[in-house]
Amino acid sequence: MFFILGFQSMLMGLIAELLVRTYHESQRKPTYTIRTTVNLEQDPRD
Repeated sequence: MFFILGFQSMLMGLIAELLVRTYHESQRKPTYTIRTTVNLEQDPRD
């Protein structure tokens, strides 16, 4: 019984992840943004 519930929970999590990624991609929004960086050098390509 617990095996089935655990498996079902994992599948629900994967489906939710796919839905969130599809939503963000359709809205052209990044999944996350970086406000500031600490102790990193500027990339010379910028």
